[in-house]
Amino acid sequence: MKKLCIVLCIILIFIAINCGRRKNPLEPEFVTLESPERDEIVTLTRPTFTWNAVSYGFLYQIQIDNRNTFYTPVIDDSLISSALYVCPISLSDQEYWWRVRVRQEHSSWEVWSEINKFTMAVGTPIPLSPVNDTVTTNMPSFTWNAIPFAQKYRIQIDDNNTFVTVVADDSSITGESFVPDTAFSDGLYYWRVRVKTEDEEWGKWSTVAEFFMDTNPFRIVASYQTMGYARGVLVRRDTAYVAQGEGGFAIIDLTDEENPVLVGESSAHGNALTVAIRDTFAYLAAGKDGVSTIKFADPHAPEWQSLAAGGDDNAVDLVIV
Repeated sequence: MKKLCIVLCIILIFIAINCGRRKNPLEPEFVTLESPERDEIVTLTRPTFTWNAVSYGFLYQIQIDNRNTFYTPVIDDSLISSALYVCPISLSDQEYWWRVRVRQEHSSWEVWSEINKFTMAVGTPIPLSPVNDTVTTNMPSFTWNAIPFAQKYRIQIDDNNTFVTVVADDSSITGESFVPDTAFSDGLYYWRVRVKTEDEEWGKWSTVAEFFMDTNPFRIVASYQTMGYARGVLVRRDTAYVAQGEGGFAIIDLTDEENPVLVGESSAHGNALTVAIRDTFAYLAAGKDGVSTIKFADPHAPEWQSLAAGGDDNAVDLVIV
């Protein structure tokens, strides 16, 4: 009986020791980051992250951040069951840091792995043309810069910068240009473009470019009724000097192109046909009356100076040399 008790005690002690070992965590293994490698340039919008598989790993936690402090991670996922993780969102072009840790089934999280840095360089297209331009054809060509490893490009064009109801949307473009197959009406338009890379994911939209469609650029902006027929006009900067036939000479301010304003006028003592300017003097060819001279030191009050007779010929034009 005594021997039986001793044997039972030994068995119970053995069981207790083994049960205790099962409850204690296994010897920790370090998580080693594999991909992306340190300082790697990544060209996929949603990269795949891998690390070594820990033998007792029940769950893994990954953190990805655009700062190495990990205070507000872009990605923080603690429900990963394997040593592979595909980023669920498209990462923008910038530097990122990432780390991983593991835990056993009935234990707390172990220490974080080392931190690796990588750089996203998928590339966002830059609109090249038209950008802040006036376009005179209703089927313009759109161009942007080439992106390495691009599979396709997508362009959207709209008359509203919200792109809710686009007038053109093409995601099958394989080059760096696009010509719409339908004509646009005149007005203001906005456009943007993005790229699809090798992972078949669309990248970020480019900045929004705008242009103005004007298929009839030559039109009357404004008019001004002169005293006589405007036979000859000379424009210098924002001022028009007008030979207005029997109406003489006029100075018109064109600072506001849509609202020309009369500054001053004077009789030419003849039929003013053309005008030439030197300093503050205007010379008008006045047909059979010769050449009339007008001083406009004060543009608001031009003064007739003299009339040089043309003899038997008509003065129809003149040039100052």
